[in-house]
Amino acid sequence: MKKNQLKVNRSFASLSLLIAFIGLLITALIMFFGDYLQKVSVLHICFSLQFIVSLILHLTNNVPSLIKYWKKIKILSISLLFSCGLAFGALFQFLPFNSIYDFEQSKKLDDYQIKSEQLLRYDLLRFKNGYENIQLTKDPKTQVLNLNLDVKKTLFNYSMVFWLESDDGELIEVLGYIVNGSKQQLGQYKILLPHFGLSYPDTILDEPISFKKRKSVVLVMSSDQLEKSLFKMEINFLNDKNESYPVNFKGTLKQKDGQPSIVYQAKLKEGVQWLSLLGKTNESGQIINNTDDLTTVIDKFNSLLVEVMFE
Repeated sequence: MKKNQLKVNRSFASLSLLIAFIGLLITALIMFFGDYLQKVSVLHICFSLQFIVSLILHLTNNVPSLIKYWKKIKILSISLLFSCGLAFGALFQFLPFNSIYDFEQSKKLDDYQIKSEQLLRYDLLRFKNGYENIQLTKDPKTQVLNLNLDVKKTLFNYSMVFWLESDDGELIEVLGYIVNGSKQQLGQYKILLPHFGLSYPDTILDEPISFKKRKSVVLVMSSDQLEKSLFKMEINFLNDKNESYPVNFKGTLKQKDGQPSIVYQAKLKEGVQWLSLLGKTNESGQIINNTDDLTTVIDKFNSLLVEVMFE
């Protein structure tokens, strides 16, 4: 009688465990790829509880076998290392765990939600730096532009310029020039930043502004010509290579190695605007829209936005 009862318990525990696993798998896939649904979430919780109860029954029915496994140090060590590795990777978001999260978020968040999240991060950063949404200059004719660089990792070894341009392509004003890394970059912007350098050959960039090595920053710039102008930014990450753009002469600027510079643009008006990627540059400074062969250079920023404040 006891043997038959044990068989029933084992059969029930095993089948219940299998059903709970299938339920968890299906609801997890729905939640991962689809939008949040309360009913699916409740189902997932119920299957989780069923899985826990069934697992306890299953373990209780197999205590002798578990004791044998526990005594096998090699198997136990491998199991513990595997479990710890999964937990460590999920907690500290190493590859591929961070990619799983990014993929899930990209499926769930629409464009409006993504921009709302970026705005929240920007507002927190601006508050942290002490920039309030007020007129920051004494000149009533001057408008203020906040450029938010929200990068994924601290940027190193790059050249960047941002400027105002008219709809006709004429240069209105250079707002900033940043050089980080090798001193060889100074005066070499026509090679490193060909779209700006060759579009405006008579403009000299010789006084780069300082930019601390922080992950995210708000740069404040003032101008009286912000309204209805184009904000453009060109950035080049030196020796940032990939299969299409290898580094042949590392340390020299005679021939630019690695991936080319990229150009962002935003049409300015009052409020917050997002910079859109125009494309990559060629040696003549022309913008090429196809960026399929670019990799790391277009994955440096969480968001790029500018805020124009008028009196």
